[in-house]
Amino acid sequence: MILTSRKKVFHQLDISKKLKKRTTMNNQMVIKSKILVVVLIGFLFSCSKPITYQAHKLYNQMAYIQAIEKYNMVAGKDSANTEVLSRLADCYRLTNQSEEAELWYAKVVKLPDAKPINRLYYGQALMRNGKYEQAQTWLDTYSASQAQDERGGIFVESIKNLDNFFANKDSYTIKNLEINSKEDDFSPTLYGKGLVFASNRVNESFVQYNHAWNDKPFSKIYFSVGQKHELSNPELFLKSVQTKYHDGAVTFTGDGNTMFFTRNNIVKGKVYKSERDIVKLKIFSSHKNKTGWGNPVEFQYNNHDYHMAHPAVSADGTKLYFSSDMPNGEGGMDLYVCERTESGWGLPVNLGPKVNTKGNEIFPFLHDDKTLYFASNGHKGLGGLDNYFIRNTSGEWSSPVNVGNPVNTKYDDFGIILNSNNDGGYFSSDRPGGKGGDDIYAFERLNMPVNLEVLVYDKETNEPLDKVLVQIVENVSNTEGLTTGTDGKVFKEVELNQNFDFKANKEGYQEGIASLASTEYDRDNKPFIKIPLEKVANISVSGAVSTKFDGAPMKDVVVKITLLNTSDNSVREYTAGPDGKYHFDLLPNSDYKIVGVKDGCTSNEEFISTKNIIGEKEFAINLEMFCVGDIIRIDNIYYDLDKYYIRPDAAIELDKLVLTMNDYSGLKIELRSHTDSRGSDAYNERLSDNRAKSAVAYLVSKGIVNSRMVAKGYGEKVLTNQCSNGVKCSKAEHQANRRTEFKILSVE
Repeated sequence: MILTSRKKVFHQLDISKKLKKRTTMNNQMVIKSKILVVVLIGFLFSCSKPITYQAHKLYNQMAYIQAIEKYNMVAGKDSANTEVLSRLADCYRLTNQSEEAELWYAKVVKLPDAKPINRLYYGQALMRNGKYEQAQTWLDTYSASQAQDERGGIFVESIKNLDNFFANKDSYTIKNLEINSKEDDFSPTLYGKGLVFASNRVNESFVQYNHAWNDKPFSKIYFSVGQKHELSNPELFLKSVQTKYHDGAVTFTGDGNTMFFTRNNIVKGKVYKSERDIVKLKIFSSHKNKTGWGNPVEFQYNNHDYHMAHPAVSADGTKLYFSSDMPNGEGGMDLYVCERTESGWGLPVNLGPKVNTKGNEIFPFLHDDKTLYFASNGHKGLGGLDNYFIRNTSGEWSSPVNVGNPVNTKYDDFGIILNSNNDGGYFSSDRPGGKGGDDIYAFERLNMPVNLEVLVYDKETNEPLDKVLVQIVENVSNTEGLTTGTDGKVFKEVELNQNFDFKANKEGYQEGIASLASTEYDRDNKPFIKIPLEKVANISVSGAVSTKFDGAPMKDVVVKITLLNTSDNSVREYTAGPDGKYHFDLLPNSDYKIVGVKDGCTSNEEFISTKNIIGEKEFAINLEMFCVGDIIRIDNIYYDLDKYYIRPDAAIELDKLVLTMNDYSGLKIELRSHTDSRGSDAYNERLSDNRAKSAVAYLVSKGIVNSRMVAKGYGEKVLTNQCSNGVKCSKAEHQANRRTEFKILSVE
């Protein structure tokens, strides 16, 4: 199988079965005879194998266009076959037929054995088709069941903040290039006096092969002379370095003498396959000498078993960025960088989870050595692939920023490049209204933005603060959150004549705020905002959660401690460990309520305030929990012989129970009275029942609602020791059986 270098990344085919009839006149008869053989073999094969088998084989070969035909035949007869329907939906998704993908994923997600990932794909198809409200519902469902995959939540957040992507929509002009064909044209790069790009248009200079992914010709590298949208008719670029399969995604050093490009894993005409019988993508380079371009040389980290694609070289040739699905990455295709030293290229370094996602990050473009543009379908966006940029300050990449509309749309937009003036460039897109599938578009910035720089630092030490969330509010409504690097800075391209408000938040610090008026900056006076943060007072609360039953810590169970900051209604939770302990850092000038939460249990509520506290302060708050089924003994409840009225000394103990019932307002209890074994069974049961009722009556007299209590006398039925009828025991042993208890029946 062979993999293409265009944006879908995973276009693959079996060379032996994908030879097509479009070719030169000299080879036409030979090719036709080969096609006849393939057709006859295919006919015999189709007659001998079930259609489902054929469909699955084509799917596994990534021949999705052909698989669609077979799966449709099966799906028409078996509409409940989850594997068939989900694979049919996948085929439409992978060939960029989003309306059909939506249709079939809608059927799949209703089936009981559908995999969760289909909900994500359904949501993405809905986004690509502009049905954002429906998409949010399914993405929320996916996110709730697959919390480890951040994409569901990221896409929901995108939908909730769609307006942010359109903030600068009037600042660009977009023009479809005349050089585009009815096929795919993509991955532009500036070179010399023109534009180099990839295209799978039909070219008579090559025997024409098609790949099975979408039944389109292989891509070749072309060159057009000109600038902006005025470009000459494309011609093949360096035919001598190109193969009969995929070539594309080119990048050049600043002097134009070295180029890196992507092609299928073919070296000196020989095709190399992975262990899974797939021809992967590889990166090759060529150097320009006095006689022309030299033979392509493999990049040293190419591998038969994973893809190396879409190179982007720095102007001085010392850094090479690329996309790869090598092991131990973040997701699909990740972005990597290698640095050239005196001894050669260093090992590939993953750009990390801030940049790479579980989706695909592809088609990098390095602009001014500190700004990297790329395409992704895993970050906040409008749907499909979007273009993003990141900046490197002090050796650390910033969080990705979506380029926004009109460069990005709900369709696939990728492969963006900028000119040296930063006021225009090109990108690729499969949006409607073009000439073919993927088209190349030129764009110009009407209002050149200026770079806004924000520095957040410690007010006391003046040291920059990293990992600070800086919220930038533009013109009151549009909000963007950026995180500072180790240099304490964030950057944002902003238009002139805008007003901004800033909020900076970091744990352990008070919130910092700042503002910038439109009159305070212009093109010559770039905005630079400094936000000092002051450390909060060192205030905390610690304690342990235990059972009221026996005082033991709540171990081997999950106990959630909820901290409610009643000043701003924020809630935090802490799961106590086996020792039952918990800890919270507190904000100054705030009021808190602390309560333990566990199914079938209830705890006391405690209130603390950090107002007017200066310096360090640690509160010690222990929480005691009642759980359904707990039986708690009330000590020192005594009755006169053969009596059941409440004595003054017993009232003191029952008053403690009154306080408990008030503190735990959701408790419903059974008040239980027990006797020793002396006396008849009937007498003891009647006496204990009267004593229990007497205790309940006392609690009612103290304001406890009668419906929260049940009185029950057990007589001598539930002894705590061996002192039953006829057994000689001491007074102390009999005393142990004469007791009053309450049992937790329910909690609210």
